[in-house]
Amino acid sequence: MYNVTMAVGLPDELQSAYEAANRVPLGLGVFAFLVMCALGALCLLKPDIVWQVRHLWTVSGGEPTTYYMVTTRIIGVICIVAGAVCLAAAL
Repeated sequence: MYNVTMAVGLPDELQSAYEAANRVPLGLGVFAFLVMCALGALCLLKPDIVWQVRHLWTVSGGEPTTYYMVTTRIIGVICIVAGAVCLAAAL
């Protein structure tokens, strides 16, 4: 019936601890950025290598389909964007 909102603040010591716990370390963000961009670039530029690594033990002499190549490139772009988001979160 009634919509009542109330802001409750934390004591200064708890507030600073809360903010520190929710901050992403810069080194971790940069590392995630580099890993995601490397994986994204590999997927974007060389989807055939990704296919070979993924199916190394399951397929003998096969070739990836066009659908696989296109979707792998799309995943590569998504990985690069996710890496940029990780870097932005760290800064």
